[in-house]
Amino acid sequence: MGGIARAQHGGTRRGLVVTDRRQPRLRRTTLTLVAVASLAIGVLAPIASEVATAPPAAAQCPPGYSGGGMWIWWGQESSAGGTCDWDNTYHGWLQDSVTDGSCVYAEFVDAGYWDVQAYACTTGAWIDYWKWDYDGDYYSQTTICRDYDCYPWWVDSYGY
Repeated sequence: MGGIARAQHGGTRRGLVVTDRRQPRLRRTTLTLVAVASLAIGVLAPIASEVATAPPAAAQCPPGYSGGGMWIWWGQESSAGGTCDWDNTYHGWLQDSVTDGSCVYAEFVDAGYWDVQAYACTTGAWIDYWKWDYDGDYYSQTTICRDYDCYPWWVDSYGY
């Protein structure tokens, strides 16, 4: 061969090794795609796992938590400290945040029953209220409303 290596899929031309240029490009492209796919899986898999296992938004008493609440520009609701004690009694605070002639009220759905538990009609004042669990499962859904509007979600309440 005279000191010139013969390529597997090519030959020599004027002393240079001639190869099929498509193979290295194909290998580089394949390796790049594998690297990008691996990176995407490595980055997105933990995020998808967190989303899939996340508790409901603004839940009142998720395990290991002392309470939560809802806030919207016209009113807010918050669980009272100590309500996450598994005694089937929810203790909350409700506030009407704006003077617009409308009261803010806390609505609950529990064991298929809808009920309004508290009204707040004095701007800025916090109203203390209690709610007994109807069926003993420590679970209900709650939202806050005013005369012509409601908080955009029903929130899971459990562990109270």
